[in-house]
Amino acid sequence: MQALRSTSTTSTCTGRAARAAAPTPLRHRSLAAGRAYASGDASQFTIPEGATVRVTKPVRVFHPPKAPADGLSLEGMTGKVVKHAAVHKDGRVLSANLPYKVAFEMPPPAGSDKPVKFQAHLEESEIEVV
Repeated sequence: MQALRSTSTTSTCTGRAARAAAPTPLRHRSLAAGRAYASGDASQFTIPEGATVRVTKPVRVFHPPKAPADGLSLEGMTGKVVKHAAVHKDGRVLSANLPYKVAFEMPPPAGSDKPVKFQAHLEESEIEVV
């Protein structure tokens, strides 16, 4: 069953609605229409998963545990590329703005013996391979 779009317009002279000959159906795109599928490999990425990278641009994040109120600057920190966020687990290519998911580990804060671990999404221009 298709939804119908009303094509009625109001006449400025008489105030009555004038109808077209037949209503036109709405055109809905299927979710799969026009979607590109990858072969499951990450050949479009220049930095492979598992690579150690360094953050080269001033990036500030606020989500890590024990982060200061004004945010944590990632510039100069090293981490490992955990995942390419632009490739879905079933192989579909996604339009991720920040396609590299990088895991970081900070030294333990005072009074703790566990390191602080967190992940951040970064783009290729913000990181370099070490």
